[in-house]
Amino acid sequence: MVNVALSAYEADLARLERVISCTVEGGGTATAGGCVSLLRALLAKAHLTGRPAAYEEADAATTAALTRYPRWSDLWLVRARLDLHFHRVDAAERDLEMLADVRESPEVLAAAAALAHQRGPRDEAETLTRRLVDEHRSWEALSRLAEIRAEAGDREGGLALYRQAAEEVTAKEMRAFAWIAVQAARLSLALGDRSAAVRAWRVANAAYHGYWVIERFGEELRQLDLYAGS
Repeated sequence: MVNVALSAYEADLARLERVISCTVEGGGTATAGGCVSLLRALLAKAHLTGRPAAYEEADAATTAALTRYPRWSDLWLVRARLDLHFHRVDAAERDLEMLADVRESPEVLAAAAALAHQRGPRDEAETLTRRLVDEHRSWEALSRLAEIRAEAGDREGGLALYRQAAEEVTAKEMRAFAWIAVQAARLSLALGDRSAAVRAWRVANAAYHGYWVIERFGEELRQLDLYAGS
């Protein structure tokens, strides 16, 4: 029997599937902590696959968990992230109110910045995100700041911030590396640098082949008659 090595994407998906299966079958949801582990894995799987059904599964599971453990802050944080994903800004604001006791934590500050980004004004979102970068520098915070600057018309500044974000990614965060590379590719394309866009796409595809974000942008490049083969 020949063992075929999994790609980085396939390995990450298989790991999440194992966490989900083991938590459910092992009775992990009998505790609030087990529910948090399950919901984080479900949300990570949704981000990885991009499938609406995966987000809906995570959404329903979060609702069920909060019915059982309505005062568990980590569950409300997952709820806030999902409400932000679905652009339910009023619901996300209520979620953050439930997290008032831990509002200075990096995770809650990030959710507050994401809410401000969706709701506006942009200046408030940028102020919150810059604070997050200064106090809790991460690829996520730098990427959000890059997106805000690009939306404000500063595409070159956004591209520079995405490059900084890539420097914060660890070797175990290949999905993040690929996601950042695609966002940088999009900005390069918007700036008219098609060759840089294709190069960035190919780097992402080589690192994390199979990821829906990479595949979608690859299709966009092909529609523009740009070579994007692996």
